Amino acid sequence: MYIIKKVIHILIIIFSIFGIFSFILFILGYRPIRNIDTFPDWEAISAIGTFLAVFAALFITKWQNIIENKKSLQIEMLLVETNSFGRISYKEIVSDRRVDEICLKFVNTGNRKIIIDNIAFLFKNNHTGNIIPENIPQLNTNNKITLPYTLNTEEAVDLYISTIYLKNVFTQFNNAGKIIANENIVIRATDTTNKEYKLITKLSYEIFLNLTIIS
Repeated sequence: MYIIKKVIHILIIIFSIFGIFSFILFILGYRPIRNIDTFPDWEAISAIGTFLAVFAALFITKWQNIIENKKSLQIEMLLVETNSFGRISYKEIVSDRRVDEICLKFVNTGNRKIIIDNIAFLFKNNHTGNIIPENIPQLNTNNKITLPYTLNTEEAVDLYISTIYLKNVFTQFNNAGKIIANENIVIRATDTTNKEYKLITKLSYEIFLNLTIIS
């Protein structure tokens, strides 16, 4: 589906360019039809076609270079219940399930290596709550990561944050007037080139502020 959309997008651009240049040439008096008859002026059409072919080739080459060097990081926030069977992840609050942790999943969906050097919650007025993985208590130490963290193409990493820790962090920022409780949680990651990647979740800070912790 992604490739089909890209092909359609390229074709639309090419036909748009063809229409623009045809219009300009028409205004300038350059006609693909001879004045003396109704037969096409193949020389004019050939000239336009050659020009557009060269232009399209240059455009596609540049487009391919951009795609081949694209950096893209997918961020997902999952709710996690930990029980005797392990971890169960889900995307929305479910009444009969506990929320013991959240999982921040980072997936390199681009074509270049990404080195994540900062992860943070974004609050109002550009306030940030930096997430320092090595300072976060982990229920399972096997999942512990440190920053900076290198993600090669198609690689993923999960960062688990306990609900108790998360509620304490949000409570501190809320008491300091730095967050709006009913706003959606926003997560930002930056890499070593200062490129930003954001996720606006469907969950509000209020959910965690009011969440009852079951030990």
